[in-house]
Amino acid sequence: MRFGDRVTRMQSLPLLAVNCVAVALLVSVSNVQAADSDPPRIALVIGNNDYRLIDRELNLTDADDVRARLERLGFEIEPGDYSDLGLAEMRERLAAFTAKLQTETYRNALALFYFSGHAYYDKRSPGAPNYLLPTDFKKDFRRKIGSDNAIYLDREIIEAMNPRGRGGANVIVLDSCRKPFRGRKGMADVDDIPDQTLIAFAAEFEQEAIADEGRNSFYTARLVEQLDRIIEKRPDTTVYELFTSVRISVETKSEQKPQVQGQLVDAANPRLAAATRVAAVSPGAVKDDWDRLSRLEVPTLCDYDDFIAKHAASEDYALLARQMRSELIKARNRKLQTVDTNPVVKQLKETWDKAERMCLEQRKLASN
Repeated sequence: MRFGDRVTRMQSLPLLAVNCVAVALLVSVSNVQAADSDPPRIALVIGNNDYRLIDRELNLTDADDVRARLERLGFEIEPGDYSDLGLAEMRERLAAFTAKLQTETYRNALALFYFSGHAYYDKRSPGAPNYLLPTDFKKDFRRKIGSDNAIYLDREIIEAMNPRGRGGANVIVLDSCRKPFRGRKGMADVDDIPDQTLIAFAAEFEQEAIADEGRNSFYTARLVEQLDRIIEKRPDTTVYELFTSVRISVETKSEQKPQVQGQLVDAANPRLAAATRVAAVSPGAVKDDWDRLSRLEVPTLCDYDDFIAKHAASEDYALLARQMRSELIKARNRKLQTVDTNPVVKQLKETWDKAERMCLEQRKLASN
């Protein structure tokens, strides 16, 4: 096990107060033999919530819940941290994801990118380009918003997911039609969408989407409901059918109008569920991993990331792990401010760094 080599007693950390209540499914990998003709499925999920200079209207668990459902459906989920990413981190995740789509293994894969967070379209530029905002975005209206401080949707996502020779379908889900700035609502339509690419917006052009419905945003809550239905009852549901169902559910319960742009030809409109899917496991297995994590004398970000990735949809433990991870970051930042003058803190930093390296080495060995 990843936590087993360093199991001792962990010092308790104060929990971060949050507004979201964790309610979801227990998930674990249990593969079923795939049909040879079934294309691979790969997804990158990003959820930004903790913006430094923008009001927090979003939900911590949007990305957790979508990620867990996609894994149940047989998607290979891109590894690494996926929540509260700055610009450099978002670019790193996107570059790794889109690079895979150029390889022979994923050339015909169903590729899905999901983003929950703030977005903005620039009325002052030709074509009104859309940008996805990282958590370290600096709100400065004296200079133009552009690719030097945000993610340019057209070039860095849409075009990058469509390298020459790629034959698989691309699905881009943007639960980001929010209102980050006064007088700016929603996102602009996208022109010249490549073939075999579908873009699902949480709301129509310039409409402000409902941001908060407890655990999830209003749109993602409906999306999760439909993904659960596919998992439990309708494994043959196609991409088009999914977003048609989501749109009907959203419009039935609100004034919000989700919008889908682009098209998929019949051959590139695959079902969401792969022949290889994952199954639920007992709550006891999740608790066992949590107990191992809780007994670590020096817990690291790597330890928490591993636990969250494995049990992203557990009812309570994933949220608790996120809280502990956040408190660990705060505690480390406070202590490391005095690292140059306090030898005890310097030794503590060395201990943290050593534990982090050990965790990463164990993760690498486990993946081989």
